[in-house]
Amino acid sequence: LLDAHELTGAFALIGELVEKEPSVYRQIVERGHEIVNHGYLRHTDRRPDGSLFASRFYHELTPEEIRTDIIDNHRALTHLIGADVRGFRTPHFSTFQSPEDRACVYDICRELGYVYSSSSTSIYLKTGGNWEGYCEIPLTGCWGDLKSPFDSWGLIASPLRHYVDADFTRFFDRMLRSAIRSGRILLNVYFDPSHVVAFPGFHSLLADIATNRDRL
Repeated sequence: LLDAHELTGAFALIGELVEKEPSVYRQIVERGHEIVNHGYLRHTDRRPDGSLFASRFYHELTPEEIRTDIIDNHRALTHLIGADVRGFRTPHFSTFQSPEDRACVYDICRELGYVYSSSSTSIYLKTGGNWEGYCEIPLTGCWGDLKSPFDSWGLIASPLRHYVDADFTRFFDRMLRSAIRSGRILLNVYFDPSHVVAFPGFHSLLADIATNRDRL
């Protein structure tokens, strides 16, 4: 889909999954996309009925377990698929936002030479206080509801979502027009490929971005 619109994106990858199909994930690198460290061990699993659930959280781990998870994934991404990894995203980051939590992650990112983290939303960035002098690129909140990140889980896939499909296109259109008008708004949105590959609103979003690429 991205190739069709001559767009590149950032893919947050999990080492445990990369190890199973390295040749598939290597294609992401070869097509020029950014690779983000998303921890080595899987943090989402399936119930017997096929539904997904969050299964692993950093706030339940020790600092050493977190360090191992991040560094092991860095090794997997660099050695198996040749990725030049420059950033990190904390799994299920909404539960890991205290100053101590962020300091733990940022120290490891600095050790690995990473230049940014994308492990928060704009609402946390506004109220979170000291960001330890590190570059944090927050996910963009939904238009009119900054507490909810603009992502495919909350807007499309969650069985508990309080949005309808049309909200996806409506919110993004308003965000994009505002970014174009101001010239100063960074849009950082997240989509799980399994949620959006067959979702018409996502195809429209890509077309809109491609049409306005020179204005963003």
